[in-house]
Amino acid sequence: MSRDTTQRERSRPPRSARNAALQAAQRRWVEALANDRQLTKSALAKGADLQPSTLTRLFSDGYTGLLSQAVIDQLATTYQVPAPVVTSDEDAPRVAFGDAETLDFSDTAPSLARMVRAAIDGHNAVDPWVMRSDALEAAGILAGDIMLVDLNARPEPGDACCLQLLDPYPALRGRTIWRVFQDGFYVAARFARLQAEAPIAAGSPGLVLRGVVVGSIRPHRLSHHIT
Repeated sequence: MSRDTTQRERSRPPRSARNAALQAAQRRWVEALANDRQLTKSALAKGADLQPSTLTRLFSDGYTGLLSQAVIDQLATTYQVPAPVVTSDEDAPRVAFGDAETLDFSDTAPSLARMVRAAIDGHNAVDPWVMRSDALEAAGILAGDIMLVDLNARPEPGDACCLQLLDPYPALRGRTIWRVFQDGFYVAARFARLQAEAPIAAGSPGLVLRGVVVGSIRPHRLSHHIT
């Protein structure tokens, strides 16, 4: 064995550490995909023609196994998402496939969490979501804003809405999208794609209204706009 090979082996993390980092990356990826499609891990697996235990066991205490590349490829192909990126737990970036994600109170600053809870106090059907993209920028909602989504509200013209795609959108099944309701259509609200994204008629097959944005909180200064 050459000196260079020996040095590379010494600088490489132990196999157990590499496996732990890989498993953590796979867990984050599956969690993000399940959150984006609003599916349980079992349903996520079934949608890709996999056994439910293929994903659920990945989150079992004491389980040290990993998803095979074949399983990852099948999930990525079925749901049309990129494969997971392996990184260490300490500096792992948040994984998200959609334009927004539900607010994780356990990962939110206490002062901001109190503000959000106060805003939704007494409204059991209001869920907080964090915008992660420019999907509603034309409606005045920026990346980083927290949206208060009323699950029981019916949209009025000009309302920003949370929608979910089901059949006949097999590759996007369960995907959450954000549009503005206008004249019986849900229209795009990205400045860059106002003309590129076709309006979707309300009541279209496979389109489900999940809620209406009834308020928002901007936890950052405009000069510190999150992108």
